[in-house]
Order: sequence, then structure tokens, then C-alpha cells
Amino acid sequence: MNKVGKLIAWSVAIGFILLASVLLIGIHLASDSSKDLERMSVAQSQKEVLDKLCDYIEQNGETPQSLSEIGLEQTISAYTYNDLTFSLVNFSRDYVLQMWNEGIESQYISEIGKWVKEGLYEFEPPINIDTIRNINRIVEFRDKAIVKVDSVRANDNVFPIIDGFNKKPDSIAYLRYYYPDSLLMMEGWVAYRPIGGALNYDKEFGWWKYYSKTGDCYNKFWNFKRNRELIYEADR
Repeated sequence: MNKVGKLIAWSVAIGFILLASVLLIGIHLASDSSKDLERMSVAQSQKEVLDKLCDYIEQNGETPQSLSEIGLEQTISAYTYNDLTFSLVNFSRDYVLQMWNEGIESQYISEIGKWVKEGLYEFEPPINIDTIRNINRIVEFRDKAIVKVDSVRANDNVFPIIDGFNKKPDSIAYLRYYYPDSLLMMEGWVAYRPIGGALNYDKEFGWWKYYSKTGDCYNKFWNFKRNRELIYEADR
């Protein structure tokens, strides 16, 4: 190979190396940028929930008995806001607001007035922890369940609390879910909106019953609003 050929070969090789380096740097910067945006989004959601909580305390002189009172959507064991999980632990005068994001926990401790990720408080599990665990085991089979509609009616005054959803559902229905072997899995009322001609079941409300395959029954109350009044069961 003559000198010109070698120079061309070396130039091409160096060009590929430089291009690969630029791509790697770009990917790294994009990843860092994405992580920064996610952290900003989480921090903003934390602030919004804390603001809601502080506003409630200022207006009522006490912490809420349920985070439904500040508009967070209820789950089987906690509450959600912008896909983050929250729970509240009340003391005599202070409180701890807990948040989970992909399994990583942080706490806002009112006594010191800030969020922390280290030196977290450890709490006893709620007194209904066994019920929560058993309901979670049951709903794991929900996607395989056979659903039957028992009763349907127009929705006059039920407003379930759904994260990011602020419209009153059109109708309510009583549903029964069955295991594939026809055993009753769970039953209760839902509020829903018909979308595109199909029933889109949005949210449970009121008392629901959950049945294990051995016949044990577990109850859970799903908070909701009726004529703007919150109907709820206090967290245990």
C-alpha cells in the first residue's frame, strides 16, 4: 500500500473512532438528561402532594385521616399521584409522609421540615396487613378472571377518586369476577364511562369483597365522593 492509501486508511479509521466517541458521549449526555428530568418530575410531584397536605392542615387544623381527602388515588395498600406511591403516618402533632418511586423510599418528616432518603423512620405494619397481602394475592389473577355484570344504572352522584381523571363517570355497575374454575374471586361496584362503544371500567368504590380459592373472604372499602362529600374509611 502506498503512502496515500495508508493516509486514507488511517483517516477513515480515525474518523470512525471520533464518530463512535461522539455517539457514546451523546448517549451518555442523553441518559443523564433523562435522569435529571425524571428527578425533577419526582421532586415536583413531591412538592405538589406536600402542598396539598399542608393546605389541608392549615384549613382544618389537623392531618387528614386518609390521603383521599387531598385528592390522591387509593390503591390496595396506599395512594398514588403521578405514578408515585404515597402513605401518611400521623403522630400526636407531627407526621411522616412516605413516598416510593420504583422501590426507593423517601420520607418528609414534618418535625424537621424536609425530605430525607437516609436514616428513615421504621414503622410497624398496619393492623390489616394480612388482609392487604391476601387481597394482593387474589387480584394477581384478575387478568385471567371471567367478569360478569350484575347490575347497571346511571351515575347520579358517585365520583371515584382517580389520579389524572377529573370527570364524573356516566354509569355504575356491580361486577363479579370469577376464577377460571368458576369460583367467585371478587365483587363490588365500579364507576365507568362508555368509550368507543365499549364499557371502560374506571374505578372501584364502596365495599368490595375478595375471595381466596379456599373460601376466605376479605373486605376493602374504596373511598369515593358523593355530591362532593368524601365517603371514606380512615387508614389503619
